[in-house]
Amino acid sequence: TDFSIPLEEFFSRLQKGEQPYVDRFQEYLSDLAIGIANIHMILDCDIVIGGQLTPFLEPYLPQLLKIAENYDHFVREIDYIDVCRLSRLRTLTSCTGAALRWVQRMLEES
Repeated sequence: TDFSIPLEEFFSRLQKGEQPYVDRFQEYLSDLAIGIANIHMILDCDIVIGGQLTPFLEPYLPQLLKIAENYDHFVREIDYIDVCRLSRLRTLTSCTGAALRWVQRMLEES
């Protein structure tokens, strides 16, 4: 279902418990959790979630990370709160995230 509504309205309806919005958001959280777990299993690195949904995700972060723990098949009892953070940026998050690895390496070598 394409709701074609502003994010503020979507999250307002989600908070009211309207079932189509709850169902869609649960699907989104599950998909995002799979991505987080896969990145963590493959790269064993911190994960920064960015994009236009980020300002709305903070209340749902513990739920998201609990779901992610269920998909990580290599590590048990990992504290995903320490692994995953929300970006304050709304644009260019992929570029910024990709660059951070190289900036960190440069700082460590200096």
